[in-house]
Amino acid sequence: MIMLTIEDVISAENVQKALNHFAGKRDGEGPDGMRVSDLPTYWKANGQRICQQLRSCEYRFGVVSKYEIVGVKGKHRFISSIDVSGSCVEYLLRLRDGCSQGLGQAAADAI
Repeated sequence: MIMLTIEDVISAENVQKALNHFAGKRDGEGPDGMRVSDLPTYWKANGQRICQQLRSCEYRFGVVSKYEIVGVKGKHRFISSIDVSGSCVEYLLRLRDGCSQGLGQAAADAI
């Protein structure tokens, strides 16, 4: 069993890994209109507040866009897309011991 604290999850090292992960991504735009390239500046201005909200279990994901895709065989799928800063938080919650392996319930329990 992996025991994590929220401080482990939001450590400066993990935040930097998350920002580096998104730096290598295509400069897309989230449903909130923020571009991936704006994330480092946004995190610098808002990262402490976001981390405090995570510590106190008050963090809420921002804009979520949900849309339907119909495949060529007629299969319907719903796709959800969260805002750029929420994607960064979600990535942080998936980090473990410096590597990006999904934590599943362990990450949820840490919060």
